[in-house]
Amino acid sequence: MKNVGVILGIFLFQSLLLHSQTDTTKQLKEVTVDAPRSSLFSPGTKTVTLDSAYMAQFSGSNLAEALTFDGSIALKLYGSGGLTSTSFRGASAAQTPVMWNGFNIQNPMYGQVDLALFPVNGSDKISLQYGAGAAQIGSGAVSGAIVLENNPHFNNGLNIGASSVTGSFGTYNNLLYTDYGSDKISLSAKVYYNTAENNFPFNNTALADAPRVQQQHAALYNYGAMSRLDWKISKNQLLGINVWYQYSDRQIPTLMTQSHSAAEQIDIGTKISAEWKRMFEHAVLKIRSGVFNDQLNYNDSLSALYSKSHSIASISEIEYTYEKRRNVVQAGVNATYNQASSDGYPNGFEQWRYSLFALYKWSTVNERLQLQASVRKELIGGKIISPGIVSGAERKYYDAIPEATLGLDGEIFKWLKVKGNISTLYRVPTLNDLYWNPGGNPDLKPEEGLSEEGTLAAAFKIRHLKLSYDVTYFNRNVTNWIIWLPGDYYWSPVNALKVWSRGFEHVVTVGYSKNKFSAKLSANYTYTLSTNQKAKTENDESLNKQLIYCPVHQGALKINLTYASWYVTYLQSYTGYRYTSTDNLEYLPDYSITKINAGKNFELKKMTASVGLSCNNVFDIAYQSVLWNAMPGRSYAVTLKINFKAK
Repeated sequence: MKNVGVILGIFLFQSLLLHSQTDTTKQLKEVTVDAPRSSLFSPGTKTVTLDSAYMAQFSGSNLAEALTFDGSIALKLYGSGGLTSTSFRGASAAQTPVMWNGFNIQNPMYGQVDLALFPVNGSDKISLQYGAGAAQIGSGAVSGAIVLENNPHFNNGLNIGASSVTGSFGTYNNLLYTDYGSDKISLSAKVYYNTAENNFPFNNTALADAPRVQQQHAALYNYGAMSRLDWKISKNQLLGINVWYQYSDRQIPTLMTQSHSAAEQIDIGTKISAEWKRMFEHAVLKIRSGVFNDQLNYNDSLSALYSKSHSIASISEIEYTYEKRRNVVQAGVNATYNQASSDGYPNGFEQWRYSLFALYKWSTVNERLQLQASVRKELIGGKIISPGIVSGAERKYYDAIPEATLGLDGEIFKWLKVKGNISTLYRVPTLNDLYWNPGGNPDLKPEEGLSEEGTLAAAFKIRHLKLSYDVTYFNRNVTNWIIWLPGDYYWSPVNALKVWSRGFEHVVTVGYSKNKFSAKLSANYTYTLSTNQKAKTENDESLNKQLIYCPVHQGALKINLTYASWYVTYLQSYTGYRYTSTDNLEYLPDYSITKINAGKNFELKKMTASVGLSCNNVFDIAYQSVLWNAMPGRSYAVTLKINFKAK
């Protein structure tokens, strides 16, 4: 495998030398292949980008809150300010990677990412990519991916700005930022500081008569700094560097069943990445590398539990993309090194992953039909990972077939388009799954399976009115699903489940714009069945039952009204009932949360400013996202923003 990687690397290097012999003073035409892999090879893939107007409603908030009201994916919120994980199309949190500027930043120890630690203002673009993406991303891309991007701003002059949010329950979120862009240099920097007491009142239904009490021990504060530097070395060379440091200190909220909590958690993360691009007349060569250092310290004096963990992930990748006429070809090599240590394995463990990937896209002259194919092969810990193909009750192996995706985009009429793809999928066990002492299971197999989906998208424009409707059907089978089960002395992970996920996603959008007035309504609804198809033990009552904390019904409604410089936004999210027991006898009731924002934008020569008021949980709904974790009722916030711009 190493020899194959070296050979491909030599091939790419030779291509660079051959291209570099051309006259570099020649004005090269703009190439279209200089784009993220997730967008360049997107035919057949459903992608939703959170638009800037929507994201502006969550200035100072975290990604978890923005995704809650978007309603596209299900979230598990362990109290206000607590851990937030995902359930994307009925998958587990470890099956949904978060991509940060092209890097998968899932923690190698437990395979999850806490969305409550991601500031919305930290990214220029946030997208949700649906469906299996193992062929493009690698292990873990089973259900979809959350894609975060920071982009250069060349020739944008100087921008200096600040925003401040003051809200109920001791909430203060502050951000300072600046960016500068000339024809050669793009530089941006952000510093943020957030704090909250989270001392909200609620009715404790775990106690007799559900008395009104105040949330205890739920305070948090976090701060961080982000910077990006892009340098145009020449007309066809670009160097980019990203740095992100964050410190978070959280009190673990007292559960409704507890009288007191003393647990605290400190998360410290440092992310550094660099990317060099060499652009040719028909091609782009990219070399990128990143190092991601994460520490987690947990302290609970009541139970005398003190735990420290530390992980380092290093990811390097070479990617060569060539475009000629209507064909785009990409090939690359990825090397990932994971190292971790904790109280569970104090001596530490490490893991190497190597992969080769290739992608191809073809389109007709008018681009009414686009086809794409992706393949990937990984060598992980000395073992080649090959997914099994699931067909009914049978499980067949095709060891010669690597991870693969086939997708298409077709335009039936100008107003009607179709998408479709079929993908193999897999997820390798985390380091905790393999090595945790006691309980780790080094004999675990990768989760694997097959995913299919299809989308019909219709769009119309009638004078000042725009209408669109999308419907997507998805189907996914995963075998060797990893679950921790109790043993005689301790819990241990096993490949115990076979999970079948299927459902529909509907999105309706209506927009109207005339003169100074504009209105936009967007509604989505998701129906998801995600059931266990394999008994773990004899008389297993989870057989053919819905997975816990996976809502069958979910949706959201967004209404945005603007007149001149004034705006009003109405947001409502709906989460259906979620089972809390594997036999589906116990569940949490459904709930719907409403948020209203209103404000005004100002323009003063070289300065812009805005003032906004918001009310969250307008109807003061009492609900629980995760059992016995209280959530806040009605709350208010004031947002102030100011920006200075100069060429």
